[in-house]
Amino acid sequence: MLGGVGMCDMPSTPQSSCCAHGRMDRFMEPCILLLLSDQTSHGYELMDRLSEFGLDRDEIAGPTLYRALRRMEDGGHVVSEWEEGDQGPARRRYTLTDAGRAALQGWVDTVRERVRRLELFIEGYEKRRNRM
Repeated sequence: MLGGVGMCDMPSTPQSSCCAHGRMDRFMEPCILLLLSDQTSHGYELMDRLSEFGLDRDEIAGPTLYRALRRMEDGGHVVSEWEEGDQGPARRRYTLTDAGRAALQGWVDTVRERVRRLELFIEGYEKRRNRM
């Protein structure tokens, strides 16, 4: 299930409302699962590739990414193994599991339903805005 959007005390602007400060760390999980469905990857590769979903390095702190990967590994959605590098230290390579593929499908189903609801919300807003 997607993380809920809670109330916050952050100042808001029209471009960045308080409501937009939801659980982006949770949204990162299905994005990682989808990227790993293409190929195995190291964490830094995933960080670069997350821009495909509108997430950039400024929004994604390394510790946030690695906590998400650890949480997904603990949940059996990914596995990792140490890989010796020719230059530099060993790095973890992450691979999607069958359970991860099932979790990805669950995320897709959930996001589709949320998109449907959000479209209804926007449609309702547009109708009312014309009367404001």
